[in-house]
Amino acid sequence: MSLPDPLLGTLVGSIRIQARLGAGAMGVVYRGRHEVLDKEVALKVLGHVRGDMGHARQRFLREGQAAAKVAHVNVVQVFEAGMHQGQPYLVMELVVGHSLGSLLDEVARKNGRPTGLPADTVTRLGAGIALGIQAIHAAGVVHRDIKPDNVMVAADRTPKVADLGLAKEVAAPDELRLTGTGMVVGTPLYCAPEAIRNPQDIGPAADIYSLGATLYHMLTGKPPFDGDTAYAVMRAHLEDQPRNLREVVPGIPASLASLVELCMEKDPARRPSALQVAEALSGGATLKARQRVGLVALIAVGCLAVSAGGTAAWWFLRPVTVVETPVTTTGSIHLQCLHPRLRARIDGGLWQTPRPEGLTVQPGKRKIEVEADQPGPLLRWSGEATVPGSGQVQVAVELESVPVPEVRLAMPGAGMLYLAGQAIGTEPTASVTMAGTWPMARWEGVLWRTRSWRVEANGQANLLREGTFERPDGEARWRVADDQGQPIEAHHVICWWEAERVRKDSGLPEPAGWQEQALRPAQPALRLRADMVEVMLDRLRPAAALPDRTVATGFAARLRQPVWYRDARGQPALVGGSSGAIAGTLVVVPAAKQ
Repeated sequence: MSLPDPLLGTLVGSIRIQARLGAGAMGVVYRGRHEVLDKEVALKVLGHVRGDMGHARQRFLREGQAAAKVAHVNVVQVFEAGMHQGQPYLVMELVVGHSLGSLLDEVARKNGRPTGLPADTVTRLGAGIALGIQAIHAAGVVHRDIKPDNVMVAADRTPKVADLGLAKEVAAPDELRLTGTGMVVGTPLYCAPEAIRNPQDIGPAADIYSLGATLYHMLTGKPPFDGDTAYAVMRAHLEDQPRNLREVVPGIPASLASLVELCMEKDPARRPSALQVAEALSGGATLKARQRVGLVALIAVGCLAVSAGGTAAWWFLRPVTVVETPVTTTGSIHLQCLHPRLRARIDGGLWQTPRPEGLTVQPGKRKIEVEADQPGPLLRWSGEATVPGSGQVQVAVELESVPVPEVRLAMPGAGMLYLAGQAIGTEPTASVTMAGTWPMARWEGVLWRTRSWRVEANGQANLLREGTFERPDGEARWRVADDQGQPIEAHHVICWWEAERVRKDSGLPEPAGWQEQALRPAQPALRLRADMVEVMLDRLRPAAALPDRTVATGFAARLRQPVWYRDARGQPALVGGSSGAIAGTLVVVPAAKQ
């Protein structure tokens, strides 16, 4: 007789545990009610694992940190993280449904053999999965473990990418230390060749390969490669080509088979982006088949909406027509704008990231919308351009912020409040007068509590996500745009409130005039000596570092104060002010940039 689960009925953070939903390799998942948000959620608690518990805890919390960066209907949302009786937990969106892996297993059981899903079902689910992956990549994260078991299919048939436990930020290669040198990242049945050769080479293209392998499984009922051992499967990913889809399942549209083949290219540079895959599966774009030099093959997988009737299982939808898009003459639009985080859409279509070769469009008059997709103020521009056939058109883009009536954004708790990378005070709310995505955090000296708000152009404010972390980091910590929304070097200015907490904890004496600064605790801390700088940096490692001299010089001119930087010997030094200055302001930058 099994013992009752001790968490049932208890309060974990703000969650009242209602039922146990299941357990996996990394933890136990419960259904609960969030007593603050007043809605049902899923709670994932790290269980007892074999091996290094510290490693497991880091990987578990990294799942929350990675997922919290993404707010998209096709990604399982993480709302917050915390600790309960020494065990970390994640509060997540409750998805009522099944994993894609379990649905494929059920289809195989019913048929007595591996059987795939209808092509139109694969295109619909695949388009949603690809959009979820695109949202993850847009947040600067690589999933690294795309597979059927890590895709949830909700009751309304919406696919949602889940389990970012292996995810890493593109700009944070040091996170590979959590994987282990030489260890293969991901699941062998769906693993990209570069993830087998060298985990250091893993980028967004690796997720596309795994997506292609997942689509192959969805169409055929089994993964693209099989073998008696993991080694045999991985060797096949490196050296072999999967059996032709149309030989395995006659009748699969040639365009769909070609798209899967593109996704599983051995060379990462030849694979399409997640957005291109989503557009192709939804019939909204064309892709050049780059695997054959000189061959122009256009792929468009059309998908029509149909409804299931009677008692048939929803994934067995009736076949639909798949349209082969003819070769047409196209032009391109080149956006003249230097903002590093642009996205654009043509004629109200899907948002896409501009490429050096321009945005490929059909000739004619086109409506263009451009936004700077960044933390802080939303910058927007719209206009029109007439695109000639097989020609290019240059479009000058002048982004402007979108003003709104004053909106008050709440952030509960005590301590310093931060908004889009800037300390603003200890008040319970922050005021904004521009539309945009506004990441907030409250630093209590122990926990970093975050909220992210989306203020629409009509002034409506929507809470995107919440979280709790052990140390300051993320979009609420790093300032990447100025007051007008223009991009600046990512940095954080240490305010007096932060410096005072560290000074008191370390027992260092107060600099001259130190308490006078307490009247403006959110203002940059002045007259920081070298000993205080070293103590601050010890607290902030490994996330933050001193800037180099060139970057620090720019900050010194902007702040009109001496600023600390790291000299050629690796020692703190001052730039700006008098040549004999021995104290100044501390500005830190993300360590990955050093």
